[in-house]
Amino acid sequence: MFGNMNFKDRQSVVSAHAADRESGDYSPVVPLIGHGWWRNLLSKQEFSTLSFVPERLFREPSVSVRFAGQHTHFVSDPHMVRTVLRQGSEVMRKPKLLHRILSPVMGEGIMLTEGMVWREQRRDLAVAFTQRKLDSYVPLIEMTADSVCREMAAATCPEGMDILTRTTWATFRVICDIFMGEGIGPDQRVVDDAFRRLISPGSLARRLLPFAQSKWLLGKTSEPEVDRLMAILRNARDKSPAFTSKKAQRGLSDAPELPDGANLSDTEALTHNLLTMLVAGFDTTAVTLAWTLYLLSFDEDLQEKLFAEAHAPLSVGHDGGARGILRAHPLMLSVIREAMRLYPPVALIGRTAVQPLTMGDLQIKPGSLVLLSMYSMHRHEAHWKDPDRFDPYRFMDPDAESQAAYMPFGFGPRICIGQHLAELELVTMLSRMMRAFRFKRVTARPPKPIMTLTLRPEGGLWLIPIPR
Repeated sequence: MFGNMNFKDRQSVVSAHAADRESGDYSPVVPLIGHGWWRNLLSKQEFSTLSFVPERLFREPSVSVRFAGQHTHFVSDPHMVRTVLRQGSEVMRKPKLLHRILSPVMGEGIMLTEGMVWREQRRDLAVAFTQRKLDSYVPLIEMTADSVCREMAAATCPEGMDILTRTTWATFRVICDIFMGEGIGPDQRVVDDAFRRLISPGSLARRLLPFAQSKWLLGKTSEPEVDRLMAILRNARDKSPAFTSKKAQRGLSDAPELPDGANLSDTEALTHNLLTMLVAGFDTTAVTLAWTLYLLSFDEDLQEKLFAEAHAPLSVGHDGGARGILRAHPLMLSVIREAMRLYPPVALIGRTAVQPLTMGDLQIKPGSLVLLSMYSMHRHEAHWKDPDRFDPYRFMDPDAESQAAYMPFGFGPRICIGQHLAELELVTMLSRMMRAFRFKRVTARPPKPIMTLTLRPEGGLWLIPIPR
């Protein structure tokens, strides 16, 4: 599996993955108050919620603790995770804390709404992810990937470059073009910079401070980036022909007309969902692509196999559409899926119990916080053989190992609406990058995973791209 890597290198991969979950303070009671927590927020120090996950969760189905005076249940058992994610908002709801952290960035978009409002918004956005729409995105993704590869080749980087910066800019351009067309124009860089500031660990953490979102005390908003973003998106929305037609009230230019009397999303809800799609659509894909390249930097032979697969013509019966691309790159897709197993973009999913719920011996009372640890489930010793080992071939044979414990896109009615777009984008961009470069790791700058909105490398992810 590890090609020509020597024993020390192979062990370093396994040890590095195992160290991810051992680098934090796994106290059974999370020290949210005290221990300098407020002082850290005020001094803009970054923190990682990944360090909150109990180490026992990699061996046991669940761990219950008291979290800031609240009953909290960490869950990593696949059956329990599915049970929670199947529940509607009458049983499990998004935590208020999540609203406080994310609402300045995403407003009342699909990520945070519940019940009928959420169902209408999901219906409105679903037209962006039909098979026909995915096929239409292929040229755009290929063009963007080629452009980023040219930019990387032109950059001089004997000491390496932050590959996450490159993947972020690539995926951001794609998602802007898909949802905004040319409406956002030269403001792309401004929006990209504002998003980076808004989703930084320090920015997310400071929203937990008292009065952090008080408009009465702090003016219109405590984060100027939010006002700037909303102004740009409203302007793009209003001047783009794609959003001025009656059909576009559903969110996309070619969305089908709704029956008379149907409830349409208002323009502000549309703007909030544009924010949500921009955040969820570029950040998760960008970090996954960066982690994938990092894992590949340990295995030159695997990179050569992907290079060959990237140059192979589409098989008979496979067209150039989205499905054909995925079917023609089975190894590449398996590599990406293994990267998402080891580094799931969303490592923790939170719910607050509205009604009591019993799962085996676990009794969940109303008001309890339930934290589903995808990171722990994906590395759980009971569900994966050698769980910290990077082994893409485990996804080549679905019968070789149970994949019931694999849920990088979530599960149930709220499963990621952009799952198929994400896989298409990842395979297409990785294919282009494998054609253009070999990647070597920068041993002096190993990545440290931290959990903000996504599981990302603190300080970037440094690799050396070597042009082919």
